[in-house]
Amino acid sequence: MTAPGDFAYHVKQQADIVRIVGDYVKLKKSGAQNYTGLCPFHEEKTGSFSVHATKQFFYCFGCHAKGDVFHFVQKVENCTFPEAVRLIATKLGIPLPKQTYSPAEAREAGLRGQVMDLHESACQWFEQQLRTPAAAAAREYLTGRGLTDDVIKRFRIGYAPDSGYALRDQLKSAAEEAVLRQSGLFSFKEEQAGIGALYSRFRNRIIFPIANDQGKIIAFGGRALGADKEKAGPKYLNSPETPIYSKGLSRYSKNIVVNFDPDTAGAAATERSLALLVQEDFNIKVITLEPGLDPDNYIRKRGVKAYEDAVRGSRKYFHYLIDRAQQQFPPRTPENKVKAVNFLLPHIQRVPSRIVRDELAAEVAQRLQIDSSVLRQELKSAAGSRSAQVAEVSAAARKFSPAEKTLVRALLSSQSRPFAAEILTAESLHHGWPSEPVLSALLEANVETLADPLALPMDDAARSQLAEVMLREDEQEVSAVEVHVALSALRRPHLERKLQQLQQGIDDAGRKGDSARLALLTAEKLSLKRALDDSMRAIQPR
Repeated sequence: MTAPGDFAYHVKQQADIVRIVGDYVKLKKSGAQNYTGLCPFHEEKTGSFSVHATKQFFYCFGCHAKGDVFHFVQKVENCTFPEAVRLIATKLGIPLPKQTYSPAEAREAGLRGQVMDLHESACQWFEQQLRTPAAAAAREYLTGRGLTDDVIKRFRIGYAPDSGYALRDQLKSAAEEAVLRQSGLFSFKEEQAGIGALYSRFRNRIIFPIANDQGKIIAFGGRALGADKEKAGPKYLNSPETPIYSKGLSRYSKNIVVNFDPDTAGAAATERSLALLVQEDFNIKVITLEPGLDPDNYIRKRGVKAYEDAVRGSRKYFHYLIDRAQQQFPPRTPENKVKAVNFLLPHIQRVPSRIVRDELAAEVAQRLQIDSSVLRQELKSAAGSRSAQVAEVSAAARKFSPAEKTLVRALLSSQSRPFAAEILTAESLHHGWPSEPVLSALLEANVETLADPLALPMDDAARSQLAEVMLREDEQEVSAVEVHVALSALRRPHLERKLQQLQQGIDDAGRKGDSARLALLTAEKLSLKRALDDSMRAIQPR
C-alpha cells in the first residue's frame, strides 16, 4: 500500500511500530527485537501479541491479526488507510500534504463527515431546547446539582424533549435517511422503511455531549428525568457505536481509577468492574470515600481539594480487595480465613501475568497470616472455585468469563433482560461461547418459566454452570453499563473477524481494480457497521 516516494512510504520510514503500538498496548521486551503484550483485538489472559522492532510488523498468535504499523492503526482505530497515515504523521509531527481518497474511501470519509455534522447540529438543537419552557424540570435538576450557567454553556449541556419526532423533523433535511439511520441519534425497526420509521433515541433527558480529542461532538449521554422508570428507560443512556464513535477505553489510557458509591451496592459494583478491567490488563486503583457520601456529596461537603487528595491517595485495587475480604471475614478463625481466601482467589486468577499472580498470593498470605506455600497450592487447586469448602468445579463452569456471567445475570433480571435479550437474539453473540447452552435456555424462557431458572430444559453441565452463577454472584441489579461492556466483550471477536475478512477483500479488489466487487464489499462493510449500530440501540417505547 506504500511505494518509494509517496507520502505513506515517507511516514512509514520514520514510524517506529514499537512506539506507535506502545501507545495502545502495554509491551514488554521479550528477546533482542521482540516485544509482547495482550492483544488489543481479542480477549486473552496470556499475551500472544508480538511486535518485531527490526522488521516493523505485528502478529497475534491468538487471533492471527497481523500487518505493519498502518494495518495496526487501521484496526485499532477502525479507520481507513489514509486516516491511519495522517494519524501516524500527526503523532510524529510530519506536515500533512493535501489529502486524496480512493472512491470507496471518499464515500466512507463523506459518511463520517455527514454524521459529524449531524451531531454538531443536534448538539446546538439540544442546547436551544434547554432554554424552552418544556425544559423547566431539566434546568431545576441542573441547578440542584450545583451547575451554573457558565458550566452548562462550557460543556454544552442540553435537553432532549419528550418527543419521538422533534429532532428527526429538525434534521431530516440535513442528510439522507440512510445517513440518519447510521448517526446513532435515532431508533427504528429494521423492517420499517422510510424516514417516518425513525424516532429519537434520546427523549425527556438531560443531554451531555461527548467530544473527541479535537473537541468535535461525536456522541451523547442522556440522563432520564421521568418518574416512570418503565417508560423512561435506563437512567443513563449513551449513543451506540457509529462511524465516528468507538467505545474503546484502552485507546486513550491504561490507567483506571474506580470510584463507586461507598455502600454495599457500590462495593459490589466495584468488584464486578474490577473483574472485567483486570482481564484487559488495566492499571487499576480504587477510591474509598467515607460512608454515606457519594462523590457528588463528598465534593459538596469536603470540597474539590479534598476529593483531589482522595484521588491521589487511591489504593491499588488488590489492596482494596484484601481490605474488603478482611472486613467481611475477619481472619481470626480458620473458617473466616477460608472464606476470605475464597473471596480473593477468583480475583487473583483473573490477573494475566503469572508473576503478578504469585506476588498477590504472597501478599494475601502475609495479610491473612496464612502459609504462602499453602495459599499457592490452594490457588492452583481452586481453579475458579469460590465456595467455602473450595469445592471442585467442572471445567466447563470454570470457562465462564466475567462478561458471560454478567449476561446470565442480566437475563435473570427483569430490568436488564429486555435489552440484553434483544441484542443476544439479534446478533447470536452467545453462539460458540461456553455459556451458549445456558444463555440459549434463558433466551427461550418466558416470565413463568423464569420463576425457576434451574428447571429450564438444559443438560446437567449447563444447569451446574447456571447454578454456579446464581449461587456465587451477588444479587445486585446489573447496570446498563455492565450489560453494554459484556455484550461488547462477546461481540468483538465476531465483528473483528468479519471486518478483517471484508477489509482484506476490499484491499484485494482495490489492487485488482475490480470496481464492481469493491463497491459490493464496501456496501457490505457499511451494512455490517450499521447492523452493529442497530443491535446496540436501547429498548425504548415509541
